[in-house]
Amino acid sequence: MVYYKTNFSAPEFISIERVQYIETTGTEAHFNALANFHNPNNFSAQILNSELKIISNDVEIARISQSNISKINPQSDFNIEFKFKIDIAQLSLSHGISGVLVNLLSETKEIPVHFNGYTRVKCDGTVYKIPVDFDQKLIFK
Repeated sequence: MVYYKTNFSAPEFISIERVQYIETTGTEAHFNALANFHNPNNFSAQILNSELKIISNDVEIARISQSNISKINPQSDFNIEFKFKIDIAQLSLSHGISGVLVNLLSETKEIPVHFNGYTRVKCDGTVYKIPVDFDQKLIFK
């Protein structure tokens, strides 16, 4: 019996969910988020790393740069947990003085953000980039 791999199709980005506010320390708000992907291949691959920018009103308010070395099972959905922190001063630049005042007056803040970047995976020595492009809301106190 001869076994060979068919062409590799890069796993697909599905969504970012479970964006969870952790805490605020000093001028930084800390969050976790779960990115969902799907591996359509009938063979495994390896997650290497993720590089993303988090943008609000055309201003970069955070950056995710993390290694995620782990195996992706064949024909499966998989998740990557992202940890990031937002500089509140940078966030205030993205929403102007009126947005800052509204957020200061409200107990819970809800900020629309855009995740943009990629996650890299490796299969048989070749590295592939999975584009990540997703709108989400951050809710924190």
